[in-house]
Amino acid sequence: MWRYEVIDISEQQYRRLRLLIHIKAAEAHLIVRSRHPWPLIVPSNAREHAAIIRADAIN
Repeated sequence: MWRYEVIDISEQQYRRLRLLIHIKAAEAHLIVRSRHPWPLIVPSNAREHAAIIRADAIN
């Protein structure tokens, strides 16, 4: 498993990663650090499927 800072990934690398995830050739996990409480329901992208994404806290 590799760990990257999102700011270090180019737009082209991000698109490749999305393609690999879509064809199930890769798996990615996002880790978000915040001082604010994480919402229980995360709003999804309006262009994608109308799905409710529930957030589970790691800690």
